[in-house]
Amino acid sequence: MQRNTLNVHHISGHYKTTDMKDLIVRISAWLLCLIGFGSSVACSPGMVADEYGSPYASYEVKGKVTDQQGEPIPGIQVTCDAMSMEPAYTDSDGSFHMSGDGFPREKIEVEFKDVDGEANGGVFAGKTVAAQAVHVQDGDGNWDFGLYEAVANAELSLEPSQSVE
Repeated sequence: MQRNTLNVHHISGHYKTTDMKDLIVRISAWLLCLIGFGSSVACSPGMVADEYGSPYASYEVKGKVTDQQGEPIPGIQVTCDAMSMEPAYTDSDGSFHMSGDGFPREKIEVEFKDVDGEANGGVFAGKTVAAQAVHVQDGDGNWDFGLYEAVANAELSLEPSQSVE
């Protein structure tokens, strides 16, 4: 019994057909693997890799950030996990609003971080909140799952070394 190998035999100016087919299949499989790997690592860190035909949804995330006395905190950075959303910052009344696209999900992790130090009345401890995404509008019936909204409110406390007596 003869086994097909990668050895290419040259017989009177022609290559054996079975060996050439085997070689072409192996090279094609290797190239397809290389192309697939290359496309999976082409995204920037922190970005969600969406391939052609992946389901997606649009999201609006809003809320308010207050201190322990219920006073609004301006200048808090707000980010969402695995979403294509730019960070938002709370305004003078502690409110924020952000929108973007992502893979359909029911829960969204929203992170709050004090990035301006003392400028907003103290250094506040960061916090992560899991917000429930509510489906509010249908998509086009294909890969677009429609619009989801989530509300994420957070009460932040001063860092222990910054507490006011």
